Amino acid sequence: MPRIFPHGPEGEAPPEFGIDANAVKTTTVDLTAARLTPERIEIAGSILWAVASSSVGALVNIYLNDQQRDGIPFQRGMFIRGVRYSRVYVANAAQPGEWITLVYAVEGPRNVQIENPAAQFTLIDLTKATVFNALADLVLVAAAAAVQVLPANAARRVAILGNLAANGNIFRVGDATCAANIGQELAPGDSIRIETTEAIFAYNPGPINEAISRIWTED
Repeated sequence: MPRIFPHGPEGEAPPEFGIDANAVKTTTVDLTAARLTPERIEIAGSILWAVASSSVGALVNIYLNDQQRDGIPFQRGMFIRGVRYSRVYVANAAQPGEWITLVYAVEGPRNVQIENPAAQFTLIDLTKATVFNALADLVLVAAAAAVQVLPANAARRVAILGNLAANGNIFRVGDATCAANIGQELAPGDSIRIETTEAIFAYNPGPINEAISRIWTED
């Protein structure tokens, strides 16, 4: 009996799993030197993701396919899919020491899905303050000008001020302009947390002199 071509796959090994998978590649753009004229980079795909960078401030403008389109600002975490491109052009201001790594791929019948929720937590400072300080209660003279409760402190994280429970006056807390109608009210027995490194002031509208408590944390 004559052989029939093309012949069936009998006796052949199945193809390797993943042999026809989408190709995912990376390229790193050095931002040290300025690119006032967009520079061509030969990458192609239908997704583009800024997966990593030297800092969250690193910024590059990317033009898909040609320079006639609008540049898209890319910083860490920026992700675009569903737009096919055969090349990209990049432009950036001079950012010494900065860089951005791009992930690119061509989506096939089974789309590429990329999620990186952990990246959004990298900027959260989970370390605790190493210093805890307290000062003696400060007497606020009734109806006098606002008094500096705590000085400026570049290392301070959180200041906590308290209107003593035994007091009868409502204080105002704010900056140097703190007055009878300026600043946050602080009722007797209440406390306020302020996250600032600037000087903090308080005002006592009276009718009598009363004290405010002062504690804070810092690095």
